[in-house]
Amino acid sequence: LGIICQHVFLFSLNKIDMQSLISRPWLRHVCWHSAIAYIIWDCVEIIEKRGYHHLSVQMLETILFGAIIESNDTQTESIKKNLQTAYMQVLLSRRVRGKAYTRFIIDKKHAMRKNTSNV
Repeated sequence: LGIICQHVFLFSLNKIDMQSLISRPWLRHVCWHSAIAYIIWDCVEIIEKRGYHHLSVQMLETILFGAIIESNDTQTESIKKNLQTAYMQVLLSRRVRGKAYTRFIIDKKHAMRKNTSNV
């Protein structure tokens, strides 16, 4: 479910009016992108427990930055423009966003460690 939501989220991100939610962030609870972001957030813990840290990093990148950041990208077009970054910050509450950044750093570290041990 989380993987499907992630791909639907990324696909539909280019087809919405971001400015309307940025100007009224208190409407986050009625925005379906926010609901999908919370579904993805809930799936991250399950994926981490199964040891798929690379996949959880991709899901966290999706809800935090609005894109999956590849290691060879150069700043991923400045994290896909400032408007999208502002929109992504509105989707999750500050508390959840802070936890997501923490999980992102930890999972990134686990994924890198797993890649170096496999090589």
